[in-house]
Amino acid sequence: MEAQLHPVLPAGAPWAVRLDGVAFRTYTARLAKPFDARLTAAVARTARDLLARFPLATAAYAQSDEVSLFFPATPSPAEMPYAGRLQKIVSVMASLASAHFNHHMRLAMRESSVRTGDGQAQTEGNSVSKADENANPELNDLAVFDARAFSTHSALGTADALLWRHALDGRRNAVSMVAATRLSHAQMQGVSLAALAALLAGPPHGVGIRHRGLLCQPP
Repeated sequence: MEAQLHPVLPAGAPWAVRLDGVAFRTYTARLAKPFDARLTAAVARTARDLLARFPLATAAYAQSDEVSLFFPATPSPAEMPYAGRLQKIVSVMASLASAHFNHHMRLAMRESSVRTGDGQAQTEGNSVSKADENANPELNDLAVFDARAFSTHSALGTADALLWRHALDGRRNAVSMVAATRLSHAQMQGVSLAALAALLAGPPHGVGIRHRGLLCQPP
């Protein structure tokens, strides 16, 4: 019966894994808005760690609280991680992403909370003391990631998945995060992404946010 619960990814087609932070709205409640450099760096470093752990992967893309890994087609499932077993792949990758991210985030928080007069972080190895945790309760927060694996069917499908993550989903997240710190809920309600970007760029807000990634039009 257990064998019936172990579907295998199809061989002969490229595939991808998307890792997504669980309930990160709550997790990031105490972090800087709209973007916290510590979280951004921790997600990027987690993507790097996963690429090193799974050398078959050809690329990784990270944005917001998400990491996507892309894998090439292989002649047989035997050449895939864990012989292509779907549940094994997603459970191990979600566990690794959670462990690596929490490691990087705790170190980043500790380094940013202990600073000298010249602004340089003072660290004592990679440890986090009880005093650190008491002074910085966010060090006790644990992030959890889930994972899903799917076939992209072709090289073009892989390119489409990556493009969608970058040009559409990533842009939407970036604009929404900035808008939430500058505009009221009423101002954002029912407003298109392009209109939100235009509002952020001009008066009366006076913030002049004209980042290319926020203002470019979807392809």
